[in-house]
Amino acid sequence: MPGVSPCQNCERESLMGTLDDCEFQSQVRCINEAYQSPSSSPVNAMASAAALADVLRFLGGYGEVASLGKRLAIRTDTF
Repeated sequence: MPGVSPCQNCERESLMGTLDDCEFQSQVRCINEAYQSPSSSPVNAMASAAALADVLRFLGGYGEVASLGKRLAIRTDTF
């Protein structure tokens, strides 16, 4: 949400700015750039449905955005 919550890239940059060790920053950046999260169609559909619901709440003014300030996770091993 513009002016309320940071984008994922801004969040990453603010975290990297707090770290002192240049070698550690380099290692973290390398790991983050190489990371690709696993995905499957059903999990992607659930995640996109939750995101779309929040977008509609925000744009339509239908209520509070459920994911604001939170990290949502889907436990696919026990779902």
